[in-house]
Amino acid sequence: MKKQQSRAARWPELAREIGVIVIGVLIALAAQQVVDALHWRDEVKHARAALADDFAGDIALADERREIAPCLASRLQEIAGILEGTAKTGRLPPVGLLGAPPLRTWTATSWDSVLSSQTAAHLPREELVTFGTLAEYGRQLTRNNDQELDAWTELYAIVGPGRSITPDERAHLLAAIGRAHFAAKDMTQSSEQLTAWIRRSGIAKTGKWPDDPNPTGKSMVCRPIGPAPSGYGAAPHVYELPGWKA
Repeated sequence: MKKQQSRAARWPELAREIGVIVIGVLIALAAQQVVDALHWRDEVKHARAALADDFAGDIALADERREIAPCLASRLQEIAGILEGTAKTGRLPPVGLLGAPPLRTWTATSWDSVLSSQTAAHLPREELVTFGTLAEYGRQLTRNNDQELDAWTELYAIVGPGRSITPDERAHLLAAIGRAHFAAKDMTQSSEQLTAWIRRSGIAKTGKWPDDPNPTGKSMVCRPIGPAPSGYGAAPHVYELPGWKA
């Protein structure tokens, strides 16, 4: 009887001890949740800032495309005129460097970091969809830019001191001009569309050049065609490499 009374007397004490332990665990869990919430709030803040820089860079690239669009159209007309002239002579005249569209990377590089970390899981769903769509559109512009430069690389076959040209080669190069014209218009229109979507999202409003240097001076494609090089084998942007001479 006494033992039963002793056990009964210990139950409230044991319950208090268990209660203290439970409360301590709950407090620790709550504190950890607060720490995690603050951590991810900072991570999301940094992610938005990085994305803002990337998308502001895309706006700057779109501004560049709009500025050089008339130059690209004019240069392609010049090339077409040169090729049309070969129909009578069967020879290419001396042709200098043509210039080319800029080679740019249209993508939010920080978006890959957001996805590879757990930060994406802490973005609001609407932002997650919006930023992902913008980043993928930028990647598509990069792929289009690569295809555009493929056409210009073909056109650089005319750059040199002068040589004979076959009707088949002339037809092939005229087709390349058509692809280059289409690509130039597509890049201009698509980049403007991307800019509109970026501004509408609120992540960036004005252009800011990314880490690569802001080009200075007038693009080569906006300048007159210069003297012809002494040989063939030139390609777009090769003239930008150290040690290369026409």
